[in-house]
Amino acid sequence: GGLVMTGELATFEALLEQQPPARLQAFSTRLVGPLREQDRRHGSRLEATLRAYLAADGSLAVAADMLFTHRNTVGNRLRLITRLVGADPRVFDDRVGFAIGLWAADRRAAH
Repeated sequence: GGLVMTGELATFEALLEQQPPARLQAFSTRLVGPLREQDRRHGSRLEATLRAYLAADGSLAVAADMLFTHRNTVGNRLRLITRLVGADPRVFDDRVGFAIGLWAADRRAAH
């Protein structure tokens, strides 16, 4: 409703807000859905691990500290994520896809 500055338009979130929800839903369904299902069934904390890893800019050690676990545990969970969805959070392009999927899932939950 108010004025928007140019810098506010050049953000990841601003770019995603301009996308039709259906376009982003595929990221959420393919990349986040299987993690949530695995977590629901087995209490595996894959989504929390992915979120921590992304927040830690890809640092296993920082993500492990955030989760109060060992860095090997984070690495094992990331490998399980890769096996489940066929995308590797340790690879930049896949990491971006996961970020979009999580953003879309959060957006859908908020609305």
